[in-house]
Formats: sequence, structure tokens, C-alpha cells
Amino acid sequence: MLFKNESIDINSLPSIDLEKFTPIEKRYRIIMVINSIISATIITIPIILVSIFNAEVPLYVRYALSAVLLTYIIFNIFWSRISIQYKSYLLRSNDILFKKGVIWKKTTAIPFNRIQHVEVKQSAIAKQLNLSKIVIFTAGGNTGDLAISGLNDQTANKIREFIMGKLKDYV
Repeated sequence: MLFKNESIDINSLPSIDLEKFTPIEKRYRIIMVINSIISATIITIPIILVSIFNAEVPLYVRYALSAVLLTYIIFNIFWSRISIQYKSYLLRSNDILFKKGVIWKKTTAIPFNRIQHVEVKQSAIAKQLNLSKIVIFTAGGNTGDLAISGLNDQTANKIREFIMGKLKDYV
């Protein structure tokens, strides 16, 4: 058999921009805000302890740090409102795609024939909101190659079952 490497017209390729991606659940924003508050609290505790036990810290420094932390929390609440609008997924017959990014956009495509296994995870907060994260693993790694957070619990399990059914076709 003779090797061929023919050129392809770029305009003849299908465009994923024409596909209808499914957005993640808006309730996921609550988890994003809670995570921001938790991280701000973790940062704040040492600062408060230093301020309490070290009287040499000037009052203006305490106010400045408080302003920075408050700005951090407000920015993250604002950012969660915006960024959630740019997270969506698309399940097709041979692959799954995930788009994210407000400033730096990223689209990840995982063909089903490369998938090793799929997990559905749920934090305590996500469980209260009936949300899950689906994690897709491909060969050669011990961390997930694709994680889609903010899925309805039932939807995440349906996607997992669909992908696991597809994996049987490739064995």
C-alpha cells in the first residue's frame, strides 16, 4: 500500500460553532461563590491573627488588607456570574466536547475510543444542590483529562452511562 498524505481544504471541515452546546447548570454559581468565600476566609484568618497578636500592625494596613479581601470576594462573585455563561458541553456520537473561558477560550474534545473510564463526583455542597462533576480519564494519566462541573446529578449519570456504553463498541 502506497502512503498518501493529501491536502485538505480547510473550508470543507465541519464547524463546531454550528453545534448546539448545552450550558452547565446556573446553580453551580453558588458553589463557585462558596469556594471563593472559603478561600478568602483561609487567607483572612492568618491576617486577623497577626493583627490581633501584633499591635505594631498599623490600622491603615488592616484597613487596606480588609479592602483587598473584600474586593477579592466581590470580584469572584462577579466573575462567577460571567464565567458560568461560557461553560458548556456537547455530547456527540463519537466524542464529548467542553468549552470554557471568558478571556482565554478553550475547547477540549475527547474521542470515546481514547477513554479509559468515567467517574461522577459530588461534593457535600454539590449534593445539596443536586449537582455533580463528571471526570473523564484517558490512557496515560492518573488525573482526569476532562472534568465538567455543574451538571445536574441525573444528567451526569446519564452521560457516564452513555459513554460507558460507547466504550463497549471499542473493546
